[in-house]
Amino acid sequence: MKSNNYIFKEDERIIGESGKYCYYTVVAMIFLAICSIVIKVSFEVPFVGYSLEIISLVIGAVIYLVDEKRKGILFVEKSDECLLEMHYKTFRYILIAMLFTFALGDVVLSLITDGVLYYASNIIIWIIPLSIFTVIAVKKGWLTFEKKNTAEKRNESELTRVKALALRCFGGSIIFGSVMFLSSLKEGKSMNIDNVIIVIKMAIMWGVLFFAAMYTLIRISERNSDKKVKEADVEDEE
Repeated sequence: MKSNNYIFKEDERIIGESGKYCYYTVVAMIFLAICSIVIKVSFEVPFVGYSLEIISLVIGAVIYLVDEKRKGILFVEKSDECLLEMHYKTFRYILIAMLFTFALGDVVLSLITDGVLYYASNIIIWIIPLSIFTVIAVKKGWLTFEKKNTAEKRNESELTRVKALALRCFGGSIIFGSVMFLSSLKEGKSMNIDNVIIVIKMAIMWGVLFFAAMYTLIRISERNSDKKVKEADVEDEE
């Protein structure tokens, strides 16, 4: 049985280590976004085709400048471990903001434009770095149900945490179904009962598949986390 002390130390280790990978993920997204802008400009793609890349870079830069200035570490050499942790925390915010910008923006572009390549290329910018980050998170045991190891969540039942995940997937299904519904209207399809049923079925299927995938990844991640904790306990005993 782990002591509360150990759990808090474990949380600090996870926060520090995951923050570093958030930083690398953001750097990769920035690099891909800049490459995308250069390529699209060289091929004379309309501004709307690379607007998301510019918006995400501006949002990321604003968050960086404001948050680092607020912490008093803007343009300060991050040689100290404490400063690095504060620095990496800023990149967590940037990662969330950029992912949200691309995800929401791609949905909007798919509805207002006919250029599939506009938003399809944007998906590459965030899906590749995010997929790599997810693989690392699962391998290192960072991905858990509802921050299971934190003090306020530790006493929650497993069923409660699974229900929370299911609720998020249900919300995602509604969004997915709404996007499909609007896309059908955009394509000029009549919204008769048959088409509505098809949209509902596909939305439910998306929710079930996403829930199954996330549940499996979290389970694997928690097993990896427990394994690391046991290894650490053995090292402490020695």
